Amino acid sequence: MYFSSSKELGRVPLTLVCGEDVSVRRLFVKRLLAQLAPYSFTLLAQRPEVEGAFQEHAVRWFDGAMGAVNEDCLCCGLRSGLGDALRSVFLSALSTRSERLERVLIDASGIRREQLEQTLKHTPFLGQRFVHQSTIRVVDPTEFDMGCLEVRPVGCVVVHRPDGLSNEAFESAFENIERAVTAVSPELAVVRLFSETLVADMRLIVGK
Repeated sequence: MYFSSSKELGRVPLTLVCGEDVSVRRLFVKRLLAQLAPYSFTLLAQRPEVEGAFQEHAVRWFDGAMGAVNEDCLCCGLRSGLGDALRSVFLSALSTRSERLERVLIDASGIRREQLEQTLKHTPFLGQRFVHQSTIRVVDPTEFDMGCLEVRPVGCVVVHRPDGLSNEAFESAFENIERAVTAVSPELAVVRLFSETLVADMRLIVGK
């Protein structure tokens, strides 16, 4: 296995991608992976599966969260299948010795950062092998609310430009979001989804 990007952490870093609009969230994931070196991330995605969602990339699907509350961990209350998917990914890489496992990107809508960290803490097998490194929130500027950000978020906010929204209106909304986020969490990056330098703009999930 390859752990070159996670030597300092000693565990495989997990990046959680959240957002209410599944098509926009997956557009971001595809753009991100297209700008990275092949196999930079192992991709896990939450069902329901959209036909052809990740045609260019290998993906492992896991069952979506059902009936969860904020305090639930993934291994019991969520019944999400994510824990099983993480175990499978690790054991597959361990057994074949040829499968790269540097980072895992999790595309999900019904999973919170706190739930993921709770699961890693209380599931020894997973906690010894994976660590939550960052959370990415994909948002629509016309519906953005600071309340959608988790307390003490890490990672970045990715802003989508909806069809029909002029560039001028988008840039105005983007600047407002950037100011609001920076006022609360200066360490957070706020980036444009359509940027041709998306990876460099995000800066927090590569090169570590």
